[in-house]
Amino acid sequence: MTKFELIYFNVNGNAGGIRLLFDYLKVPFTDTWISDEDWPKIKGTTPFGQVPVLVVNNEIKIAQTTAIYRYIGAKFGLIAETLEEQALSDAFAQHMCDVVYRGRAMVKSKGQNEPIEQITWLDFYLANVTDRILILLNAENDENFQKLKAHRDRIFALPGLEKRVKEREVLGKNSIYHGDSKNYEP
Repeated sequence: MTKFELIYFNVNGNAGGIRLLFDYLKVPFTDTWISDEDWPKIKGTTPFGQVPVLVVNNEIKIAQTTAIYRYIGAKFGLIAETLEEQALSDAFAQHMCDVVYRGRAMVKSKGQNEPIEQITWLDFYLANVTDRILILLNAENDENFQKLKAHRDRIFALPGLEKRVKEREVLGKNSIYHGDSKNYEP
């Protein structure tokens, strides 16, 4: 019987769904949680210096979240039937990774507490996207978005925007998806 060890931090993050997949398949695995304190010692032993890592039979270390999913899916029969369907699954998974990583980069790169010096169009675009994300995720009080929220609030507080900001509160409660959502998406 194949022995599996999943190495990740003590959070859901990228490993949360892998844990669910193993449980769904009723496949036993060792769930090794890394603390923040231990991470610097372990990082150099992982492929690409990151986790999750799936260790198979104490020999092979599989890195990268989607590669781990694909491996488990293929090993236990949860993979699309045709090569074309597999490619579409891979494309969709890669798109989700792109969204997550771009979102993470956005959170880290903008919305610092520094005073706004030169305001550019990017500030308005970011404030708009942040506002939409906070509404969509109902995340107004989520600590992970506080820097972005602070940036949005500074932009929305600029002189001359009072009327439009009040209008946004009303429009933010509306939805255009009353019919077939395919009509609205690319």
